[in-house]
Amino acid sequence: EVDFGGGVTERVTRVYPSTERELLVRWEIYHETPLSVRVLGPAWHTPKGIAVGTPASTLEQLNGRYFAFYGFGWEFAGQITGWEGGALEYDHTLRDKISIALAPLQPYLEEDFQLLQGKIEFTSDHPVATKIQLRVESMTITLNP
Repeated sequence: EVDFGGGVTERVTRVYPSTERELLVRWEIYHETPLSVRVLGPAWHTPKGIAVGTPASTLEQLNGRYFAFYGFGWEFAGQITGWEGGALEYDHTLRDKISIALAPLQPYLEEDFQLLQGKIEFTSDHPVATKIQLRVESMTITLNP
């Protein structure tokens, strides 16, 4: 079982565990109907080259501008919420099927990280977001809405 935040735990299937190709399959009906696939390994990438470990600065370059993400410390921590009209808003194959979560590069100062906490949106050009070097932590592709 895996904790998906907010007290929700579910049985999942790990594919290629502890490798650069690791995936986590979440089921609508266990081992029958997949609901989503969470990419945890850096071997997988989008057509634009986005992968686990991609720095936020690279996402900004691909997007042509900053983007928005949720604060940390809750179930949707670090989720990208919008591309703010940039190139990835319109030119992304999985646009409405993929969600990307960010996490800071270790080590970072705890007091810096605390400034990006909460159920609010921040932008990638926020000085602290730049300082703690956010990177793609996971990508989730929804198969069955």
